[in-house]
Order: sequence, then structure tokens, then C-alpha cells
Amino acid sequence: MKNIVKIKRICFVVLLLMLSTSAFAQKININGIVLDSLFSEPLPFSVLTVIDRDSDQEIFNGLINSSDGSFQFKDIDTQGKSAVVRIRYMGYKDKFMPLNESLGVISLQPNTIEIGEVTVVGTIPIRQTVDRAIYSPDGLDYSKISVSSDLLRQIPELAVDELLRKVSIKGSANTLVMVNGINTGTSVDIRTIDFRNIAQVEVITTPSSGLESQYDGVVNIITMKRNQTGFTADLEQTTMLNLNSNDTYVGLAWGGERVNLKFTYSNYYRANPFEIGERRYDANSLFYQDGVSASPQETTNELGLNLDYHISPNDFFNLSTSTQFVHADKSIDYITSDLNDFTAQFLNKYFIGNYTLYYRHTMTNKPADYISINANIGVMSAKEESGSTYKNGANFINNEVADKFSTNIRIEYNNQLTSRLKLNTGGKLLYQDFYSKLNSNLSDNNYFNLQSNIYADLFFMANNWQFRVGVKGEFNHNDFDNPAYQNTTQYQLQPTVMMLYKLNKKHSLQIEYRRVLGYPSSWMLTTYTTQVNEKTSFVGNPKLLLSSNDIVDINYMYRGDIATFNINPFYQYSSNIITTQTTFDNNLNSTTTYINGGYINRVGLLINGSINLLQGAISIDPDMYVGYDNTISPDLVQYNFSYRLGGAVNLYFPYGFGVGAYGSYRSKYLKINGYSQPRYALDAIYILKRFEKIGLNLFVGYQNIVQSADVDFIVNNNYTQRDYFKFDAKSFIFRLNYYFNNGKRIKSERVKTYYDKDRK
Repeated sequence: MKNIVKIKRICFVVLLLMLSTSAFAQKININGIVLDSLFSEPLPFSVLTVIDRDSDQEIFNGLINSSDGSFQFKDIDTQGKSAVVRIRYMGYKDKFMPLNESLGVISLQPNTIEIGEVTVVGTIPIRQTVDRAIYSPDGLDYSKISVSSDLLRQIPELAVDELLRKVSIKGSANTLVMVNGINTGTSVDIRTIDFRNIAQVEVITTPSSGLESQYDGVVNIITMKRNQTGFTADLEQTTMLNLNSNDTYVGLAWGGERVNLKFTYSNYYRANPFEIGERRYDANSLFYQDGVSASPQETTNELGLNLDYHISPNDFFNLSTSTQFVHADKSIDYITSDLNDFTAQFLNKYFIGNYTLYYRHTMTNKPADYISINANIGVMSAKEESGSTYKNGANFINNEVADKFSTNIRIEYNNQLTSRLKLNTGGKLLYQDFYSKLNSNLSDNNYFNLQSNIYADLFFMANNWQFRVGVKGEFNHNDFDNPAYQNTTQYQLQPTVMMLYKLNKKHSLQIEYRRVLGYPSSWMLTTYTTQVNEKTSFVGNPKLLLSSNDIVDINYMYRGDIATFNINPFYQYSSNIITTQTTFDNNLNSTTTYINGGYINRVGLLINGSINLLQGAISIDPDMYVGYDNTISPDLVQYNFSYRLGGAVNLYFPYGFGVGAYGSYRSKYLKINGYSQPRYALDAIYILKRFEKIGLNLFVGYQNIVQSADVDFIVNNNYTQRDYFKFDAKSFIFRLNYYFNNGKRIKSERVKTYYDKDRK
């Protein structure tokens, strides 16, 4: 009997231990700090709530009562449920994020800022508005992040080229990358951005009416007002083991209470051999020239400076500079069908300067209202020496010099009229002066270009509906010094209409119509003829006009915990397209010029997104396109069905290891003057290792494993030209990243965060 009692007591104790262990396994400790997003001031007496994601029931409530906004709550019983955290403070928007032990720095926005429902997708919160998706990295697993491109890759709409360190919006032909809304006229090098200082990432699929027409998407990276203080240095070195390419980047930064200063230097070197060839033929004759460049060299050295100065809580100033020195030296040995073999030589030198000043004033009583001034100065000085030398002694020499100066000023005003109505308006004035000369003794090609526009975008919200209506009126004038060429003046209207309907937290539908313009470059407008070799010449066309594109988009967006997708059917009509026109004589000599010469009708379907499995240990990013094209030019009418498949796969393992690969395939693709053959590539496969405690990251990959040549056809009546080009860039590649931080965070950020945890 006593034995039975003892057994019962033992079983009871074991049961209690099991229950207590189970209860302990369901409990979590969390910490972080709550700040105002505009002034980075603490927000004591905020309320933290843990919510069951499935039932929306509250599991835990806690008051943050510390004066510096920091908090630490222990033994929160999640009851084994999937949960999210809500932070609430009177007069501010609620903030949602995944439940983690360290919630980091939590920035709350005043209620007057644009309203948009927040959804937690996997581990990254998103706010969807009519023209953009706004992602917050709060709560991301920073053990998988070493550089800014790692963070950006976790955003479903973005495609990141791991080798080139470039980011773009999936399905977007030309993406502009900005920081804090500052437009420097060119994309920001994402290596210059410390991922620990990123507060938000805006993916803008339909840019403001005030942006340049050539960009069909914008990635705007918003940094924290409280960056790391002290001295920071970062280094990135990428080298092909065959020494045919090299990329070096060095950044030196200093952060203070209100000032952040960063100097950067980068070196780009390429010496990859390539093959190039042409076939020109008609029904009766054939001409070919096949060339090989064994050791071409291209080098770019760039110096950069970025100064952020928070003059006051309402005033922000930025100075951004970029100075580039470019040198290219290429020699191509050609074998031709008429036995007049020759060598083509190219020696190019460029100085390119880009200098931007930015000032933004936020209204004291209405933090969503602001006025900004963005001034940019661009300088270019170019020398291009090209020529062809034949074995029989004949030669063609082109010594071209060109100088270009531009100044651009933009003014933008944003007014949150009501909680549901917002007006964004502004204008731009651009002046460009272009001067060039060929072989010194030919007529110079001088002209100036003046562009100006005014625009307005009106945003309206009603329950689950959001609308944007915008229009831009633009003036463009070219004035040539040479009286033989007629000056051109054009006026254009570019309307935009958008609607977003949010079905629920996971599903939304967007419909959009927009018109965008295409501008000719200065080189297209040159008035002289360049003789490349005895059978090839190029002629500029100063009479080029703007082209226009009318686009209708329907975009269905799904934002789930495991998968996110965009399904985007669209129609595009392009008219007055700027394209090349090549004419041939009876001996297959060619002359190429630029014309406004065609129309495109295109119906397509884009599908892209991201699939994350095993809590992000496996990431799959598919990118697909199918479409039907009809192109019409003076010489050619074409119809074609095309498709594209691409994507990336990344696997993350314990102890900082990861592997990945990406590639693509594209079927035959129509161009206005011909078509391109199918192209395919397995761009890279790589392995990486992160040493978090010392800030060191290693990357080893093999690039261009499989890559087809670029084969394009130009068709003109009875004549056809086939162009062939292929780089030999197959090689192992080695990359090292190192971060050094000598400083400390300011007092109100003393709570351990993901930022502190990841980099010591």
C-alpha cells in the first residue's frame, strides 16, 4: 500500500514538472524602446499589447512607464499561440510588429501622417497606400543581415543582384534608389547605407508626377534620425580570382547628435574579354565582321560625400556629392568577309560630377506638412578617341570632345488637408548646355535644353478605398546654335489616375492609368556623322521629338505570413518611339540614325513575389512574365508571344552560413526595328559566412555559370543585320565585408536591440 502511495506521489510530482515546463516553454521576455518618429523623443506611458494573430484576442497588456521609453516585460504567457505586438500611444498611430524577445527601437508616427492599414507579413510589417508599400524592418531577424542588400532582399517587391549590389523593383525597367526622398538624379549606391540605420523602405510603384519620366519605380530608403554615434568604417572588396574584375568600396562615417558625415571611395575595374560580330545580308549577298577583344580595360574611380544635418526638429539639410573619373581602353581585332581585316580602337576619358543640396522644413503644428527644395548641379567633360586601322593602311579616326553642364531645381509642397485628403504639388526647372566637336575642324554641335514642369497629386481615402489623381504639365525646348537646325518646342500633359481597394489585411487590388514621356539624349541629337569603319557610319538627328507611353495596370496583391505575390496584368501603347533606323546600300554599307519611328501595342502579365519557409531559412523569389506584342515601324510590322522566367533561391543555416543562386530565361523579344533571340543565364551560385561579433562577412561564388550571347536582329525591307555580343566573365569571385564601429549609442538607446546585437 505504501508503495502505491509513493508511486502516486512521484507521478503527481512528475505531472507538475511537466505542466510547469510546458508553461515555461510558452512564456517569453520582451524588451525595447518607444520613440517619436519625427523628433526621436521617448514616449513614456505607451501601452504594449500582445495579440493572438488568429483570433485577435489580447493575451497581455503592459504599461511602458519609464521616462526614456524603454521597457522590459518578463514571463509573458503566449499560450503557444502565434502572436503580434501592438504599441499604442494617444495621438499616434498604432504600431504592429512580430513578437520577438528584442523589439529594438520602435518609432511611432503622429496620427496626422497618411493613414494606411498595417499588416505583419512574416517578420516585416507593411503599410499599403495607393501608390506605395511601406516596410518597416522592426523585428527582422538580423542574424541573416550583414549589409543593406540583405535587408532589401527580404522585401517581396524588390529584386537584388547579389553580384552587382543593385536593387530594383520587380517588373520595373528603371528603378531610382533614393535616401530620405533626396533626388540626386541618379540611383544611390546601396553600399553607402548602413542597414542598422534604416527605419523604413518605401517601394513606390507609381512615382510622384514630379519625378523624371525615365523612372517607372522608386525605392526610397528612410533612415533613423538617431543614427549610431561615433566613428564607423566599412570596407567591401570583391575580386574575380582570374583578376579580370575588381570592386573596392571604403566608407568612413562620423555621427553626432544632429550631424552625420560620410566619405566614400569606390573603384570599379573590368577587363573581361568579349566577342562581337555582325552579319549583314539580303537575298543575294553577305557581309560579316567578327571581332575579339582580348584585354579591354575599363576603370572608374568615384569619390563621394554625404552630410546630414538636423538643424532643428523641423528642419533638415543634406549635401550629397559624387565625382567620377572614368577611363576605358579597348581594342578589337576584326576578320571580315572582304579580307580587309582591321583593328578598332577606343580610348575614352570622362569626368562626371554630380552635386546636390536638399532642404526640408516640416510644419510645427502639422508634422505631415512640409516644403522641400532640391537643387542639383551636373558637370561632364568627355574625350572619346575611336578609329579603325586596316591592314592595307586605310584608317578612320574620330576624336570627339564634349562638355555638358546642367542645373536643376525642384520645389515640393505636401499638405495633409484632412485626415483623408492630401495634396502633393511642386515644380521643376532644368537647364542643360551641351557642347561637342568632332576632329576639331568640323562644325560644332552646341545647343541648350530648357525643361520646366508643374504638377499636382491629390490623394483621397474612404474606408477601404484609396485614390490618387495627378497631372503634370511639361515644357521642353531645344535651341541649336547652328542655324541649319530648327529649334523645337513641345508641351505635354501627363495624367495619372489610381485606385486601391483593400479587401482585407492580406488581399488588395490596385487599378492605374498613367502617361509617361521618353526624351532623346544629347548624343542622339548630335548634328554630325561619325564614320566607324569603311562600311559603318552613324548620324545624329536634331529633330527628335518626345515619345509617349500610355499604360493601364491592374495589380492584385497578396500579403501572407509565408508567401507574398503581385499579379499584374497590363496594357501598354507606345507612340512616336525613339529608335534606330539603319539603311543599307547595294554593297551592304550601313548608315544608322535615330528617328521617331514606331508604335507598340503590348498586353502582358507579370507575376512576382517571395516564398519564405521554415521561418525564413528558405527564401524563394520567383519572377515571371508572359505577353503578346505588336510593333509597327516604317519598315516592319511584327507580332509575337513572349515570356520570361527568373528568380533567386537563398538558404540560411546556423552559425551564419548561407547559400544562394539566381538566373533567368527570356524567349524571343520584339524591338521596334527588329527582335532579340532568346536569352538565358545562370548568373551565380554562392556561399557566405557571417562573423557577427567582429563584423566580418565572407562571400565566395561562381558567376556566369551559363550565359547565352546577346543576339539581336535589325530588319529593314529586304536587308537584315545580325549583331552578336558575348562577355567571357565566367570565374570564381571572392568578397569580403568588414565593419568597424568606435563609438556608442546615445543614452535613450541603451536598451539592447537587434541593431546592437548584430554589430559590436
